Amino acid sequence: ALIAIGTPSVEPAMNRLMREADLATALQLAAVLARVHSMAAVAACREVIEKAQHPAARYAMVINLTASSHGEAALGIIRDYLTDAHQDERARAAVVTALGQAVKSKTLNADQGLGLLLEIVADPRLSPVLRQAAVLALGISNQPSAVRHILNALGDKDEGIRLAAVGALAKFTP
Repeated sequence: ALIAIGTPSVEPAMNRLMREADLATALQLAAVLARVHSMAAVAACREVIEKAQHPAARYAMVINLTASSHGEAALGIIRDYLTDAHQDERARAAVVTALGQAVKSKTLNADQGLGLLLEIVADPRLSPVLRQAAVLALGISNQPSAVRHILNALGDKDEGIRLAAVGALAKFTP
C-alpha cells in the first residue's frame, strides 16, 4: 500500500526493519522502502543501512536500492555501504554484482552505474574481493563502453583482477 500511494509515512516499515533479523521479512520491508518515491523514503533507507541492528536488514536495504529508481541519491547510499569495511564482505560483493545487473536491466542509469563500478575497481583501499566483483559486474552490465575497462583489467598486476576480467568477458553478451 505504501508503494501504491507513495506516502511519505514510511516510519512503520522503517521501524520494523530496524529490528528485523529474518532475511525474508527484511527483504520484503526493504523492497517497500526502496520503491516509495519520496525523500522521506530515501532518508529512511539511509537510516536503516547505517543503524539497523541486524546485518541482514542492512544488506536487504542496499540490495533493494540497487534496483530502485532513486538514481544518484541511492548511489550515494550504496557507495557508503560498499566502502564501509564493517559491513559483511560477501554482502558487499553481492551488491556490487547486483549493480551490474541493474545496469543491464536498465533500472540503473548506465553512466552512473558504470561510474560507481569503475570507482570500485580503481580504489586500492577496497578489498580484492570487491574489486574483482566490480570487474565481473562490468561484464554483467553488458554495456559496450565497459569492454575497454574489462580489457584493461586483463593486464592488471593482480591475478584475481585478471581472472575476474576473463569472467567478465564470458558474462558479456553483445
